[in-house]
Amino acid sequence: MQAQYIAILLAAMAIGSSSANPTLVSGPSKMFEIMSATSEMQRNNPALASACFGYYQGVFDDDYAAYQVEYNQCSSKFDSGKSGTLERYESYVWSLSNTTYDSCKFLLECDQNSNSLDSLNCYSAQGTNHSTVATNISHEASVYIGALMQEISLYEFARDACFTECGHTYETRSAKSYVEFQDCLAGKSAVPEEPVAQAAIQLTAEVESSQKQGYAKKLENLFKHHP
Repeated sequence: MQAQYIAILLAAMAIGSSSANPTLVSGPSKMFEIMSATSEMQRNNPALASACFGYYQGVFDDDYAAYQVEYNQCSSKFDSGKSGTLERYESYVWSLSNTTYDSCKFLLECDQNSNSLDSLNCYSAQGTNHSTVATNISHEASVYIGALMQEISLYEFARDACFTECGHTYETRSAKSYVEFQDCLAGKSAVPEEPVAQAAIQLTAEVESSQKQGYAKKLENLFKHHP
């Protein structure tokens, strides 16, 4: 049982400590606040404290599991978008590669002349003729790099905004669970009778439903391509 108490204390420490919610525990350490409240409650009603810890251990775990699902969605959407953009720019690389080959082909043929004088004259002439092509290739590559990096930056911005949003959602969700946990310890509310396993199933269903509806749409808006 002691290990269970430690686990729930550590879980509570992870709950949005920077949140401005006035109902959250104030003071130098949320962990010490919980330990103090729990110690007193254990003396007054150890059975209630044990029941509250037992139930809300699962609640905090479920809150974090939902956060992980949403966080990983942000990462997956970014990876997919970046990969698609890099693949799309392969056509530009291929175009520059063909131009480079056509330009260099004339220079490579210079050593096929019948004598060294003709070969050197060829290199001199072709090098001058195709130097502009090489300069243009370099310029075009620089333009493509700038455009590509800008698109990747947009995906990074959308990913970070997505991280922030799901982090805020987790803080809000966990803060609510934390207040309910405190009310349970204080005897202000009864220990929920719903088994933790059933609660996890319900939360998973809610997360999946959210993903299929509002959250999935929200991600699409965040990662919408801006040419």
